[in-house]
Amino acid sequence: MFIVKLFCLLLIYFFYRKVCGEEIKNYICRTLINIKNLFIMTKLFYTVEKQTQIIDTVEECTGWKTIQVYEIANDQPKMWFELEARNDDSNEEEIQTWLDNNGFEDREYEFVWL
Repeated sequence: MFIVKLFCLLLIYFFYRKVCGEEIKNYICRTLINIKNLFIMTKLFYTVEKQTQIIDTVEECTGWKTIQVYEIANDQPKMWFELEARNDDSNEEEIQTWLDNNGFEDREYEFVWL
């Protein structure tokens, strides 16, 4: 059913784009972009740094880490967001939770640890 809908939208767009009103063309374009985003897996790159503190000249771990997440924009890495998590928490699960809580739950991501 989904494939049929996609095919119909493509047909309408390509054959009737000169006849359809601007509102219909915009709807079709937005729908096609949303469908494309559902099937294209976006790569997110991340770094992890353990948080430390110095106690009596001895550096010790605090039990927390900072995760910085980057995306590629115009062939350049760009930091997207940063979060803190406990050292024993999964990096990728923490990133996915942040994405889910910030409106990106409908996209699929591939995570790459740098």
